[in-house]
Amino acid sequence: MRFHSFKTFETLVSVAAIKLSLAAACGAQTLPEPNGAYPVGRITYHLVDAARNDDQGSHKDHKREFMVDVWYPAQSGTEGKPAPWLLADWARWEEKGHVGIRLRRSSDPSAKDISRFMASVVVHAREEIPLAASPQRFPVLLFSSGSLMFPSAYSSLVEDLASHGFVIIGNATGYVHAVSFPEGNVTPS
Repeated sequence: MRFHSFKTFETLVSVAAIKLSLAAACGAQTLPEPNGAYPVGRITYHLVDAARNDDQGSHKDHKREFMVDVWYPAQSGTEGKPAPWLLADWARWEEKGHVGIRLRRSSDPSAKDISRFMASVVVHAREEIPLAASPQRFPVLLFSSGSLMFPSAYSSLVEDLASHGFVIIGNATGYVHAVSFPEGNVTPS
């Protein structure tokens, strides 16, 4: 019974995330503001696991590599550059992915310009601002979006969690259409 409830919740969250992101972007609106006590920071890491080979990966040494987004409770009063909804390279891949498919099927004419849509989504996270001070460690959640979606498709959810004192680590590598890495290589799902 618990598994069924979780799958139902997971489905509802997925549908809500897609609808929110589509609705917000088609009208060039900002995603809902997080309602926790902390502002939200975000940083993207490129990680390479030198101890593990990845025959299907595209790393020059065939080592397993990951791109992860980290959303976190940030220090109040700090200014930072607004984080993009999707990294530019990822947005190009997502045009061929799940959100791109949904937009091509949309009856809204403003949704047809997919690259404009990808650039128009406004999130609340700021890039690389300091972590909030806390007498305790912040709990960490590992977030796998599934359904061939980038974790940032769930920005409203993960930003809200971060604003309530959670650190969220979202991994896209292997779960989306393709991921571009800083050295220019691309690993497909």
